[in-house]
Amino acid sequence: MNGSHPQGLSSDDVAELEAWAEAGDFVGVSAGHALVGDEARSAGRALLAAAGIDVDALDHERLSTESSEEAAAQPVTPGPEWHVQAPGPLDRAARERAAREGKDLSTFVRDVVDQYLAAS
Repeated sequence: MNGSHPQGLSSDDVAELEAWAEAGDFVGVSAGHALVGDEARSAGRALLAAAGIDVDALDHERLSTESSEEAAAQPVTPGPEWHVQAPGPLDRAARERAAREGKDLSTFVRDVVDQYLAAS
C-alpha cells in the first residue's frame, strides 16, 4: 500500500485487509476478464463486503467529506452519452492512465475534457 489510508481505517485495519487480500480467499467473488465501469464498481464493492467492510458506511463517509463545491459540481442526473472511437494506442494509454488515477475511463475522459476546456 502507498501509506495513505481511507478515513476510518487504522493501520491495523489496513494490515488485516492486506493479509486477507494476499491470502486470496475471495469466496463468491470471481471475474474472468478485466472489469470496467459499473461492473468494476460492483466487483470492488463485493470484495470490500467480503472483507467485512461496510461499503454503505464508506459511501456515506466519502459523500459527507466532500466540500459543498465538489458536491455541487457532481451531476445529479446523467447527461448525454458520447460515443467516441479512439485508435488502439490512445485507448490503451487512456485506460492505463485512468487506472493509475483510480478512475474509470468515462470519469477520466470527462475530467480531461473539462481540464482542456477550462484551459482554453
